[in-house]
Parts: sequence; structure tokens; C-alpha cells
Amino acid sequence: WRQALGGFAVHSATPAPTLADAAQVAGMLAHWEEALTAIGFLALHLAEQWRDRLISQDSAQAEWIAHHPGTDIQQLRALIRQARKDAATPHEAAVAESQGLAPRKSRAYRELFALVRTQLAGEDEGEREDFALDDEGQGEGGHDV
Repeated sequence: WRQALGGFAVHSATPAPTLADAAQVAGMLAHWEEALTAIGFLALHLAEQWRDRLISQDSAQAEWIAHHPGTDIQQLRALIRQARKDAATPHEAAVAESQGLAPRKSRAYRELFALVRTQLAGEDEGEREDFALDDEGQGEGGHDV
């Protein structure tokens, strides 16, 4: 077929892929983490994870208080209690979803997020890294946070 094309060599338009070593991958991940942190994405993601965990798990409240002793405990408990009370039942959520409606979250749900976000933003950068969650909602050492 090269003869049909005039006898010249055909070169691929894209260079052959090369594998990155572990140091290059770690460098890229660190770069992306810095960029996402700079725009506030990771802080919001962490606050969302904590809010959802505080509402869904009783043990999360004690863990939050241990890590964030400056939190107004009475306000935190009241918001968690109200958010749980206001949460839609699975049936109500399924009906709303089938109708194409996004279920509106309660005021307590939104205020709990604001409280968590404020507490996380008030920490030193080093402390925040100690309690960072991975993609599966687990903290350092594989423990759920």
C-alpha cells in the first residue's frame, strides 16, 4: 500500500505514549490538589461530606466535636436534629425524583453546611490536611470520617 501512496514512509500523527513514573504522577496529583484547593473546591467537598455524615451517623457528631472543639455544640446538635427531622422519606424522595424535581433541602440542612464550612475554613492549613477525606469518605488510615 505504500507503493500506492508514492513509496514514502507513513508516520503516525501522534507520538508514541510514554509511561510516567511514580514521581511524575505524584507531582501531577499535588499540582491538581493545589489548584482545586486554591479555588475552594476541596473545602466545599469536605464540608459536604461532613454535613452528610453528621446527619446520617450518630458517631460522627462525637468525632466532629473531638476534632473541632471550638464548635457551638448546642447549635450543632440542634441543626443535626432538625435536619434529620426535615429529611424527606425515601418514598417522598423517589416521588420527587420521578417527577423530575430536585428535592429542596431544609433550612437546617443548609445552616449545618454553613456551620461546618465556617469551622473548616477557620482551621490552620496543616490541621485541615490531617482530617482530609479521600474519595470514599475515609480519613487517614482508612477510617471513616
